[in-house]
Amino acid sequence: MNGAVDAVLSGLPEQVRHRIAQAGLTAADLRAVLGWPASDGLIFAGSLADGTGRRESDLDFVVLRESEGRFTDQIADRGFEPVEVTRSSFVDRVLTVVGGIEFDVWVVDREQASPLRQVLASSVTAQGELVSLPGLQYLEMKLLTRLYHPTVLQSAATVESWRQALRVSALPVIKIAGGLVGCLSYLEDAWAIGNLDNDNDTGDGRAGDPFGTVIATRGAAEQLVQAALASTGVLTWDLRYARAHRDRLAAAGAELPMPLRDLESLLLPAAGIDADGYARQVMGCLAGYVAGLTSAPEQAALAYIRTFAAERFALNLPFL
Repeated sequence: MNGAVDAVLSGLPEQVRHRIAQAGLTAADLRAVLGWPASDGLIFAGSLADGTGRRESDLDFVVLRESEGRFTDQIADRGFEPVEVTRSSFVDRVLTVVGGIEFDVWVVDREQASPLRQVLASSVTAQGELVSLPGLQYLEMKLLTRLYHPTVLQSAATVESWRQALRVSALPVIKIAGGLVGCLSYLEDAWAIGNLDNDNDTGDGRAGDPFGTVIATRGAAEQLVQAALASTGVLTWDLRYARAHRDRLAAAGAELPMPLRDLESLLLPAAGIDADGYARQVMGCLAGYVAGLTSAPEQAALAYIRTFAAERFALNLPFL
């Protein structure tokens, strides 16, 4: 088993291997967290895998279990204390410290992932066409994004089998379409809460709520930025590293979608901002983003949105 752990360690980025070596850790020390049957897939994930982490960031791994027996039956055998393991119906998570380094290991059994496979199989065809938008939970989305550009450490065949079964190649379409739907839904809320003139209806005379309008608009902006990141190939489950991703893309000379160019003003509205103006800013940014959708995933997402949005939203949306 130590030999298998050595092979896993050799696949880690150089700076991570150096950190482990500096901590004096050996393959034997890491058997409990990194020693898995050869049939199990193992990937390196998290901020250190995608280039946004700091030196002291924890080390994130995902185990895709194909071997016999539930992981929950092996906790004591691997020497983990109950407090180090978080259990759920979808994923079991080990948070442990070895040699001063925190390891965060997700363990997913094929049986646990079965409902997600079924949802995605009914939402996305084998050819990658989006039939319906899957309602993905936080942990499910996080797993899918980690499988999109995986750093495979063990059993590439297992990892690829999971990627195909979970329709991972369609994730950009799902993220872009989901972001657009979310953005439109929040903007419709902003227009209703603020009683804003949407060029179709001047309102019913009720006073608007600027605070609620700004909150709804901020939600729309978050969804729009998620979609824009997906357009550039950045698949993420939250926006903590949105600026880091944007700056890295800009440094590489990539053409940035409008929401990424306007990132700060979208996500960090000034105190006392005019609610009407903020809502119209996000609507304008949405229109500019949609006008620039040209890639195959973007066009597929846009086709879905045009079907989904037909007669669904009261907003004036000439750009759709």
